[in-house]
Amino acid sequence: MFKVGDKVKVRRFKEVDVEVMEKYFLLSMFKYEEAVTVVTGFDTDGDILLAIDEEKDYWHPDMLVKVEPIFKVGDKIRIREDLKVGRIYEGVDFVRPMLEFLGKEATITEIDGDGDYLLDIDNGDFFWSTEMLVKVGDTFKIGDKVKIREDLIDFREYGGMDFVRPMLEFLGKEATITDKAIDGAYSLDIDDDFCWSAEMFEPKTYSEDVVEENMVIHKSITLEDTTKPVVHENEVSRLSKAVIEYENIVHELETEVDYYETKYIDLVEKYNVLVEKHNSLLEELKEDYIQ
Repeated sequence: MFKVGDKVKVRRFKEVDVEVMEKYFLLSMFKYEEAVTVVTGFDTDGDILLAIDEEKDYWHPDMLVKVEPIFKVGDKIRIREDLKVGRIYEGVDFVRPMLEFLGKEATITEIDGDGDYLLDIDNGDFFWSTEMLVKVGDTFKIGDKVKIREDLIDFREYGGMDFVRPMLEFLGKEATITDKAIDGAYSLDIDDDFCWSAEMFEPKTYSEDVVEENMVIHKSITLEDTTKPVVHENEVSRLSKAVIEYENIVHELETEVDYYETKYIDLVEKYNVLVEKHNSLLEELKEDYIQ
């Protein structure tokens, strides 16, 4: 069933046969529940050694499930932006030269026998695992605040996930993403039972184009004063929203400053310029009201 090099996922222990659990389960195994790893060897009885298991315990085959590639050759994907140098993702090391590809889109050109991917973006120099990649258009990550759409219909499929009747009670509610499976399914803090797809959430409102548009200051000239700009309340409102969006973005990037230093510094500079413009407009608006 399994061979050395296969990628496997540790099953939820409550789903494993009771007799298997009684014979094979050890407390040291508990921390590996639902972890993805690689088969490294077998004993004479066919029990399995896993790369992730520091204790080198043997696992019964029924405690594992083989991980099949979820992407295919030709698929458009995006490389995750939160990958860490030195970490292993489903048996693949993420090394420093791969940093330049974070957040970029690519096309899968080949899948090797272990289910790892080669991409066109790096001329096939690196192997990438499923865990390192996301589908193009899949923009949510762990910790994101989302709002569940109000127009979902039970017993329909959204983004490959079934929306069932018990999920109706969550329509229109806000939640936080607590986990993301390799097949793109999300877990939320408001329930413990369901898998959610990106299509079940309201789309993100943030985009760099929107912020850039909000940074534009429109000025009009009057015959009485050919130098002083006329400031409108809606302009201040737009800039206020842009400031809030930049604060949120800066906060997210602060957690990744080690790997995004250049991007972070550039964003902070833009944010500071935006705040100065915002404050300047507020002062001008106050002066207009006083006059």
